[in-house]
Amino acid sequence: MEPLDTEPAGISVHKSFISQEHEDTILKILLNNLAWPDRKGRRSLHYGYTFSYKTFAIDEHVPYEPFPDWLKPLLPTGEDRAPDQVCVQHYPPGTGIPPHVDTHSAFDQLYSLSLGSPLLMQFCHGETKEKVDVDLEPRTMMRMSGDSRLHWTHGIRSRRRKRLGARISREQSYCSAALQWR
Repeated sequence: MEPLDTEPAGISVHKSFISQEHEDTILKILLNNLAWPDRKGRRSLHYGYTFSYKTFAIDEHVPYEPFPDWLKPLLPTGEDRAPDQVCVQHYPPGTGIPPHVDTHSAFDQLYSLSLGSPLLMQFCHGETKEKVDVDLEPRTMMRMSGDSRLHWTHGIRSRRRKRLGARISREQSYCSAALQWR
């Protein structure tokens, strides 16, 4: 992984973390073989420990969900153990996620793998309100730690088109896998 030479500090990326063929295989599994919740907008599936959005902690009442075989090759190497939780998310065309800071107390490391479509993730500093856009091409693994993890929100604006250098269409869906360690 290579650190980005921009604010916020603590963002590292590995472009082309997987091949185009591997991405195509994973997207077919994600879009055709999984039982997603029946809802509009962003949909999520959890593997490992389940995070409770009510308590902002691991939900001890939900049994540990083992990582499926297709997910294991997506786990970054170099960590001393597998993540405690992986949240796989599907974003239909035009869908985003509001700016937020992932809970610090539940997990201290966060990786995110972008699949299917380029996207622009916006970071905003909590005190200064400085905004920074980070281009994430498909198949990019991003690690957030330190300042980017603790003091900046991150989000993806909801819209049909994203700006990544030149204007490009984002009329297709995209997926992400967020990997977290406690």
